[in-house]
Amino acid sequence: MYLAKDSNRAIADDWGGLSWASPMRDAAYFLGNGLTIENRRKWEKDLLHEYLNELNEYRLQSIYGLAQHITAAAICAPTERGEIMFHTLASRQAQHALDMDAISLVTSTVTSHSPDVADESQHVSPDEAGPLWNESWYFDCTSADGEVGMYARLGRLPNQGICIFVGGIFRRNKEPVMFVDMHAPLPVTDPWVQQFSTSRFKIESRCLEPLKRFSLQLSGTGSGTSHPSSLLPENYGIDVTNMHVELVWNTSGLPYMKKGQTRYEVACSVTGTITVPGNRFDLNSAPGQRNHSWGIRNWWVADWVWSGLHFPDGTDVFTIALGKGPQSTGGSGYIQKDKKLTEVTGVVNEFEWKENGMPGNLQLHVKPGAITIECESLAESRLRLFDPEGREADLLRIMCRASTGNGKLGVGRLDFNRVLKS
Repeated sequence: MYLAKDSNRAIADDWGGLSWASPMRDAAYFLGNGLTIENRRKWEKDLLHEYLNELNEYRLQSIYGLAQHITAAAICAPTERGEIMFHTLASRQAQHALDMDAISLVTSTVTSHSPDVADESQHVSPDEAGPLWNESWYFDCTSADGEVGMYARLGRLPNQGICIFVGGIFRRNKEPVMFVDMHAPLPVTDPWVQQFSTSRFKIESRCLEPLKRFSLQLSGTGSGTSHPSSLLPENYGIDVTNMHVELVWNTSGLPYMKKGQTRYEVACSVTGTITVPGNRFDLNSAPGQRNHSWGIRNWWVADWVWSGLHFPDGTDVFTIALGKGPQSTGGSGYIQKDKKLTEVTGVVNEFEWKENGMPGNLQLHVKPGAITIECESLAESRLRLFDPEGREADLLRIMCRASTGNGKLGVGRLDFNRVLKS
């Protein structure tokens, strides 16, 4: 090997003498020829130790195949052949990781980072992405006293030529007023604004200042029911007219994007008005959350629980994890205060399914710190999702009161995805 004159790059120049041999031959040859006798004697043991440690990477990377197979199974349309193939591959790779004791090599490190300003803009779907590629903007807020709140998710499905919008206005112990259109017109392409109208309502989300301020306006006719946990087809229940939301989300925490993911979460303070027939609610720095994601979104693959919780001392908690109880996996998120962020390394979702299909007795067990957060439902809604393959899932939204073991009380939102027919 030689050093190039124009830089510190090392160039392999001679490939003579290739043969089958012990893998340690190259290490011995390199150290014996490439170092002075004095430096070899000084560094040899340390260099060999480092080299052997790197061989542990093989054990660690046995996890990679499992991640690939699970992701591919979530993206691909289900077929009998595909299910057999993915079950075989996932089983083999999982056992490989167990045989290698790969989990013992996984270290807990902070892998989050702040999204770029450009991430706030609209993204372009890859050509091979398929019909489930989705880009969505999510917003929520809850008054500090837990009396009123709202959420909205606007999702573009450009490969289907449609937009999905689901939103709701919640009041404590009252029926929600929902806005749902699963086949809304695709908004006109604009990097910073998503805007469309239906026969019942109109919506506009606008990036006012990337990573700092976002606005949402919603007005028109919503749908009400006397049973908050009822299934929600489009335009269900009683028409509720003259609804209006005009709010601005101001970033209050550190925007969080987990490494390797195409989504980020932003804790916010929310200011503006929510108007329902006979009532106007003025919000001033109410706690809230927004997020932006792009990629394959498949609701019919796995159960998960998402939380965005906020406490009066400025602590914000975001978690997401698959499953429930001891089977909870893939937990991630953050706990942050005063713009100091600690990344969540584990989440256990403890709850029970009630007779009405809604979750109850929810506790989140969060690591690090062995924090337990109990959540009490204040208002809730339920939406059943169908796909062309006949799969079904319930998407459950809850406005909640949150409490910790040390007496801290807060508010926020919970989202549950429950696969009913896969």
